[in-house]
Amino acid sequence: MRKRFQTILSWLLGAMLLFGVCTFAGCNKGETPAVEPSSETPSDDKKPALPSDAEKYYSSLTATSGNALLGALHDLITTTHTHYSSYSECRDKAPITDYAQGGKSIVEFYTHETIVEYTQTGSDAGRWNREHVWPKALSGGLWGTDGGGADMHHIRPSEVKMNSVRADSKYGEVTGGSPIYSKTTSGANSKIGGYQKGGVFEPLDEVKGDVARIVFYVYTHYNTYANVHGTTNGATNGQTESYFGTLHFTDVISASSEAAAIELLLQWNSDDPVDSIETKRNAEVYKIQRNRNPFIDHPEYANAIWGDGGAA
Repeated sequence: MRKRFQTILSWLLGAMLLFGVCTFAGCNKGETPAVEPSSETPSDDKKPALPSDAEKYYSSLTATSGNALLGALHDLITTTHTHYSSYSECRDKAPITDYAQGGKSIVEFYTHETIVEYTQTGSDAGRWNREHVWPKALSGGLWGTDGGGADMHHIRPSEVKMNSVRADSKYGEVTGGSPIYSKTTSGANSKIGGYQKGGVFEPLDEVKGDVARIVFYVYTHYNTYANVHGTTNGATNGQTESYFGTLHFTDVISASSEAAAIELLLQWNSDDPVDSIETKRNAEVYKIQRNRNPFIDHPEYANAIWGDGGAA
């Protein structure tokens, strides 16, 4: 009986091999069968739903496009901006707003590497200091270390040497540019953070959208309300009124015209979607300043305003 059972078992196994039947993971040439990804698994290119407090922030908006939306966003982000952070806060709160894994490092803006130490000087390689994404020298005198020059939605941590080499260069796209590296504390090259040529700095593809959304925010916020079809600059005392003036995209973007600058920014906004670094920062800065960057929460607003000949 035992011999007969073994014969039957051998026949069954042989048949399974002959007809390609397999019930064991990995029996197909030692390979693990492919597994279809779950539809519930979030992907980097699918923006998660906003938390309820973020959605509520936009509940008063009725405009949906063009100048009306631009003006409404200006009014919203200025009237809710009840705490204008100081330049010192941009340094002291960076471990919260730009937290890296482990809690002792920050995420550098251009390279996304982690850096531990801050430096007050411009000579300590491998450390970070505060970067004006829209440089002070390109703001028409609107900011130094207050107002737009100390807005946490604007100021990002940058490795000292990256910051120094980028300096006051406008953003744009270059051909045959020189790679710009962040540095280690010994002064050696660490990570590529972009390319530079002829006074124009091109950030990496995975940072271009971040740049565009910051530029959209700064332009929308710090242009005086009449320039962006709003009705108010928020608080009307002399201290905050001095933060507002006239900004153009070509002030910070290397392009032949305002329309060309907008086209480039919209392309960057589209090609590099919002990532978790941006969403986390937006939430943390909101807790401090009480306003949000709407172009991170709703990147589609940019095209709704400026796309296809929108806001002037």
